[in-house]
Amino acid sequence: RVCQIMTNLIGNALKFTHEGTVVVSAHLSEDGRFIEVVVEDSGIGIGPADLERVFVPFVQADMSAQRKYEGTGLGLSLVKNLVNAHGGQVSIKSKLEEGTKICFTLHVHTPDEESLEAAIR
Repeated sequence: RVCQIMTNLIGNALKFTHEGTVVVSAHLSEDGRFIEVVVEDSGIGIGPADLERVFVPFVQADMSAQRKYEGTGLGLSLVKNLVNAHGGQVSIKSKLEEGTKICFTLHVHTPDEESLEAAIR
């Protein structure tokens, strides 16, 4: 499921960034219970009105610059559903013509010693 989340987020970042950068980073919380993943781009960005709707299924930002891109409008909705299903959270910040930053957190499940030993065998 994490692969699907990453595929959708990185795919969107690449699709809407013609020039500039796409940066993916991850870090573990201080207590080791959560991982935070950030996908940030310097692409076309999303306006405030559209930003409120990006996680709604079948809704795409309705800017003319984005209309030239194909898609079902399910990518970010799916991301939110998958993250929530795993007890995490997702947030988005964006400015038109400056880019978008999407962060999500997931609980880290640390295997017990017995599970680790079984996996090594």
